[in-house]
Amino acid sequence: MNRRILMNWNTVRKMILLIVCICSCTLPLLAQGGRSVSGVISDATGETLPGVNVTVKGTSTRTISDMNGNYSINVTDKAVLIFSYVGFATQEITVGARRTLDVILQEDSQSLDEVVVVGYGSQKKLTLTGAVAAINTEQIVTTKSGNVQNALAGKIAGVKISQKTSEPGVFNGEFSIRGMGAPLFVIDGVPRENMPRMDANEIESISILKDASAAIYGTRAGNGVVLITTKKGANNTKFKMEYNGYVGSETFMMKTKPNDAIGYMTLMNEREYNQNNPAAPFTQAQIDDYRNGTKKSQDWMFQFIDEHPLETSHSISASGGTDKVKYFTNFGYFNQEGMWASKAAWYNRFNLRSNVTAELAKGLTGEIFLNLMKDHRNRQAEDSWRTFDGVWGQIPINPVFIDDDRNYPGNAANSRHAYIMTTPSLSGYNWYEQRHVQTNLALNWEIPWVKGLTARGMYSYDYLGYEDKTFRVPEVQYNPDKTIGNVNNYIPITRTYVGMTNTLLQLQLSYSKSINLHNINAVALYEESDRQSDNFRAQRDGTIYTVEQLFSGSSSTQQASQNTNMELDPNNSVSVLHHFVNKAIVGRLAYDYASKYIAEFSFRYDGSSKFAPEHQWGFFPSVSGGWRVSEENFFKDNISQINNLKVRASYGILGDDGNAAYQFYSGYDYPVDNGYIFGGKIINGINMRGIPNTLLTWISSKMIDIGVDAEAWNGLLGASVDVFRRDRKGLMATRQITLPGEVGANFSQENLNSDVMKGLEITLTHRHKIGSDFKYNASVNMAFDRTQNKHVERAESGNSYRNWRDNNTNRLTDIHWGYDYLGQYQNFDQIFGGPVYENGNAYMLPGDLMWDDWNEDGIIDANDEHPIAFNAKRDGKMKPLLTYGATLGAEYKGFDFTAVFQGIGTAYRRDNDPDIFEYPLSGGNAASNGLGNGWSAFMDRWHRADETNPTKWQDWVPGKYPSTYKNNNRGFIVKNSFFWIYDGKYLRVKSLELGYTIPKRLTQKLAIERTRFFFNGFNLFTFSKMETLDPEQPERYPLNKSLNFGVSVQF
Repeated sequence: MNRRILMNWNTVRKMILLIVCICSCTLPLLAQGGRSVSGVISDATGETLPGVNVTVKGTSTRTISDMNGNYSINVTDKAVLIFSYVGFATQEITVGARRTLDVILQEDSQSLDEVVVVGYGSQKKLTLTGAVAAINTEQIVTTKSGNVQNALAGKIAGVKISQKTSEPGVFNGEFSIRGMGAPLFVIDGVPRENMPRMDANEIESISILKDASAAIYGTRAGNGVVLITTKKGANNTKFKMEYNGYVGSETFMMKTKPNDAIGYMTLMNEREYNQNNPAAPFTQAQIDDYRNGTKKSQDWMFQFIDEHPLETSHSISASGGTDKVKYFTNFGYFNQEGMWASKAAWYNRFNLRSNVTAELAKGLTGEIFLNLMKDHRNRQAEDSWRTFDGVWGQIPINPVFIDDDRNYPGNAANSRHAYIMTTPSLSGYNWYEQRHVQTNLALNWEIPWVKGLTARGMYSYDYLGYEDKTFRVPEVQYNPDKTIGNVNNYIPITRTYVGMTNTLLQLQLSYSKSINLHNINAVALYEESDRQSDNFRAQRDGTIYTVEQLFSGSSSTQQASQNTNMELDPNNSVSVLHHFVNKAIVGRLAYDYASKYIAEFSFRYDGSSKFAPEHQWGFFPSVSGGWRVSEENFFKDNISQINNLKVRASYGILGDDGNAAYQFYSGYDYPVDNGYIFGGKIINGINMRGIPNTLLTWISSKMIDIGVDAEAWNGLLGASVDVFRRDRKGLMATRQITLPGEVGANFSQENLNSDVMKGLEITLTHRHKIGSDFKYNASVNMAFDRTQNKHVERAESGNSYRNWRDNNTNRLTDIHWGYDYLGQYQNFDQIFGGPVYENGNAYMLPGDLMWDDWNEDGIIDANDEHPIAFNAKRDGKMKPLLTYGATLGAEYKGFDFTAVFQGIGTAYRRDNDPDIFEYPLSGGNAASNGLGNGWSAFMDRWHRADETNPTKWQDWVPGKYPSTYKNNNRGFIVKNSFFWIYDGKYLRVKSLELGYTIPKRLTQKLAIERTRFFFNGFNLFTFSKMETLDPEQPERYPLNKSLNFGVSVQF
């Protein structure tokens, strides 16, 4: 393996210590002398204001006020300071010779003058011409979750966050902007993939670039950009420490329940009766033993579940600064227990971030940003979904443990004993560990001979090390007499190692100039990145299970491989084995006149090593403009209630190099299959991957957005509306033409496919203050988007129906095909008088589902399928057309309250029921031939009125589901139809928090500036029409809801 990539962890640690030592030795020298201004910022009542943005006009120098309203910033005599704060009017004040400058802000519009981070800089929200949304640290931390992405759910229009699991250490949730796919994450100016693992307390703000404003980031930005800015210190502020922590108890939002013993025995009998077999496996007396309590039904689920696992989070930060140096350091720890009673599943994470900015000379500042993260996950050796699959199918009359002795687990259906599977000493374990090292080194120089011109150079180095180990031991189950029953002797040990390095170099010039009411800002930048990774995997079988090392396995079974298509992190779409280089020249020119007429042009000339030399470079421009109608005299004179009305539009072309890399080279697969035998020996062969394609190039996206921003009565009401469209072309596909075998290769991928996405976003806000003590705010957002294929490469089919069925060109991407559901057959006369099913009607019974003979040929078969729904997914990949959210907040005399709601609409979900119901007594496994349990929901089924009397076979009791049956020839029941599609709409109380801040006069004597206690709930309530499954995550490891108690203390 490349030693440059898989470097020894000790080497990395030494590098970190060296950086820390350099910082420690340098800071005292940098802290001497300097010109600064400081003061206190308050409102009209004298209340100090924390978090006020203070910016030196025309420069990138900025700071924020602390919790007591104190600020300090380096300036020149002619400097103009801009004070901006949400809900208050922005003020610009010339410093002059003053060293102390206290400021009183007046309440005004909600956020017009708020400074928002954008691509390679920042802008006033007032003059933004793109579709950019922002959220600050106070809004982020109100949602308590180990995955910081969940803190955005429901808060920003068009940002879709969905959880797939609450399993500790699994970060596979979906994050998309306007349904476009996974966005590019940029942390402190560097593309990085570890957002879910960040500590929420280290984040200052998050900006979402939804439209062509993302074009400036070029490659990988075609799905939008998420800009994350971490916290910094402030000049001339005293040393401050802050602790934030909570402990929570989790409960599982699991609706699916297996049958109890009575239900299981009843269905087992019915499946025999429904085949006219009177020999039922259970007598009524046996069933009555469970009904009257003589025997107890076995609950396989809660024998191995910890119903209230704990989650804890602790964060300690230190910040402050002199007139030369400012610093921020945060240490975070997070721990989450899993749901297994054996405590086999847990996850913990350590985060350390240190951001230091220092003035090295007049006009020259340096930055050293360091981020370290280490996380560790431990769980059972088997995947969680297999564990739950086994639980749902377990037979409730079989003992979980023989004589309730946990040393003797009983035989389980499908040999999947959940207690064994979740107990490491009985089955084995899996763990992984990740180590992140991320560094930013930067210099900023205010060029003295050109006022407003700033030069910046930044270099970042990121290293990620990943280790994974799976170790198994023999699984033993026991018969009722405690003799050995089912045994699994598959006992391999597997080790995986991955190493990744990313480097980024940026050289930037920024220029800012104001002439009377004309304001000009320009950026020019050169950027170069290098991303590479390596990995290997080793395995041996037949280990000595008391020795948890590779050498204990048999060398004759050893395997070694290198994964070229493995995703280390679901949020990282780059295969593990890779080496990519990108270079770019970037430019932006922004102009506004009196903040009334606004125009901006940007471009990115991007190069990618993934393509052949003649197609490596792409030019991606964008243009936008805005008009603040509310600044026109005719508007002010007639509609004074609306203090801001801005119309804006943007258009741009974005590039994406997310294609299969290096297809212009000839490639081979080795080894091919299992090799061939020559001369009694196995000889591995090679296979040509495809014909080289030197024409493959960038995917391009044309994006247009038209928006209106309005605010009335100085923030009492606000609104933002956007309509947007994205046209993509050059999507990857393989030409559907079969080449003769003599060619020895297939076609490579080409830029063949295209699609279009359209949508609408609306955000409404309201805030008000009543008296001096009570204030509240509310916001609601809604987004609708849908994608249609323009061209999809395909091969011609054999008949006209299949050509129509398989043709996705000019067709919506979320169509679900199936049969029209007409109801349930009420009797045998209807069955035999209806259309013929493809396997005949011999196995059909009253209550079976009635499909429409759509093509009217008298036969129900695949030719009757047609579009019946949209977006009906069952694999956790549902992409709802309509998403919405709401946030409510209030403060009163130290009390504060926040509630966040998240919901989706106009969506359907294809339930898991069909697969389970196909073999309702086998846990979904046909191989067991009905030797398992089914869901309790299936008790609402059709069944005979008198099952023991064969002369009354015509009399049936109706139910929701069809009757159960032993023979597997009834697959016609589970065909795709609206019967198996549920209304997927839901509204979830995503987060609710109630806090109380102790009056400062009571804590000041203890040198405590602020103390706040809070109660918090996460995923508290869900309103949905889905009765058996969670609408957000229908299967596998369930989602959690949690109740948390915490405290925030500032010293």
